Amino acid sequence: MSSKTPFELRFEIFQKASEMLEYEYNMKRDHAMMKYDWETTAGKTPDVPAMEQYPTFNEISEYASRINDFVSKSK
Repeated sequence: MSSKTPFELRFEIFQKASEMLEYEYNMKRDHAMMKYDWETTAGKTPDVPAMEQYPTFNEISEYASRINDFVSKSK
């Protein structure tokens, strides 16, 4: 049984939400960069890809709230 405080549990949820959104951001960024590199290597002149915006505090907080709502549901 966990003896973590509610603050510690909320912080862990926030950290997990941050990690998940950061992972999604990095995947999209890496895909855009690789596509640009492939096209450049193939002799094309592609437009520089528009980069995704890094997750904001508000986006992370909202995602953490969604996770918390899911975890907190009792049946």
